Amino acid sequence: RQENALWGEFTKRFYDGKFYGKAQNLCKALTDEYNKALKKVDVLIMPTCQSTARKLPEASFGLTELLREAKGVSKNSPATNITGHPSISVNVGYSEGLPVGAMITGRHHEDAAVLRVAKSLESG
Repeated sequence: RQENALWGEFTKRFYDGKFYGKAQNLCKALTDEYNKALKKVDVLIMPTCQSTARKLPEASFGLTELLREAKGVSKNSPATNITGHPSISVNVGYSEGLPVGAMITGRHHEDAAVLRVAKSLESG
């Protein structure tokens, strides 16, 4: 997204990469926490989203409204995008007629374990 690129350039020019460095340190800390948790269990299973599905946006919504509606829908999946842990989301049922997803996350390079658990959950 263009605003992210502009924000990144702004902070690089005026803050000398301070925030980039801080973000990299936080990424390392987050990765360490996932690794610590995954020493105790084979996989982590958590909700994909913290709420049920929302109503479809109005057809008249512009890009700004669509982005505002989408913001914060999922707080679990972006973390594994940063840490590089293999993850998958599968449907595990319904709540009030709306689908509920479970996100399965595993250790680095153990994608097969994540897929086995996903298959088991999908099979019921």
